[in-house]
Amino acid sequence: MVTFREKFVGICKQIFDYGLQENNKRQEEVNQFWECAMEAKTENKDTGIAHIENFMKMKKKVFRRCVMLPLCI
Repeated sequence: MVTFREKFVGICKQIFDYGLQENNKRQEEVNQFWECAMEAKTENKDTGIAHIENFMKMKKKVFRRCVMLPLCI
């Protein structure tokens, strides 16, 4: 016959094992979150750099045109 203590220990072990499983799931979710966050950060950085490069090209183009304009004094 199973005693109260044996049942209690068995239930505690089940709860502990369940907690370990959930902890592993949580760790995977956290790792996935940080991976996605870093990926988004890299994409945003690359997009920002592309916008800055585009701006610099346009700036040079505009300044070249300005230099070619005749001065009216």
